[in-house]
Amino acid sequence: MRAFVKRIILVGMLIDVLIVAVLFVLKRRRPSKGDEQSDEIALTTIFEGRELKSRATAFRGGSILTAAGGTLLDLRSARLAPEGAVLRVRSCMGGTMIVVHESWSVEVRGRALVGGIADRTRSPGEASPGVERPHLIIEAFALFGGIDVGYRRRRVIDQAKSALDAMDAEPGARGGTTAEVPI
Repeated sequence: MRAFVKRIILVGMLIDVLIVAVLFVLKRRRPSKGDEQSDEIALTTIFEGRELKSRATAFRGGSILTAAGGTLLDLRSARLAPEGAVLRVRSCMGGTMIVVHESWSVEVRGRALVGGIADRTRSPGEASPGVERPHLIIEAFALFGGIDVGYRRRRVIDQAKSALDAMDAEPGARGGTTAEVPI
């Protein structure tokens, strides 16, 4: 029985090492592209935290990949392209928060496996009849992680940033510390 348990532990450790190696390779092969002025982004956040406050004049979308880390994308100061935008978001063992402008129509499509996708925006039907609103489509997938889309007040974003900063201040704190961020 002991040999069986040792084999199980060994296989688990080998799988963990393999996952970490794949994530490191992915991080090197897929660098982030785009800054606060970019109309299209390709953010990759692996084993770290990243925040981007977009000021794009015609945001068309792009992609976000978060693995074993956290990404905060604040789109409240951006303007959508007239044709709208599509943002593909993937989160694995991490979290992604997307903050949108309250005047936008947002449609979140996606699936989560042992994780969650939270759409905290108004539905497109809540707009006044005859009023055309900029439209953002978010295609989301979460695996052992979470994706949160909504309108946020500055206070909540500051609290999330403070929690991440506190974890970064202590070496090794991310390994066993969890921060509670109000939703």
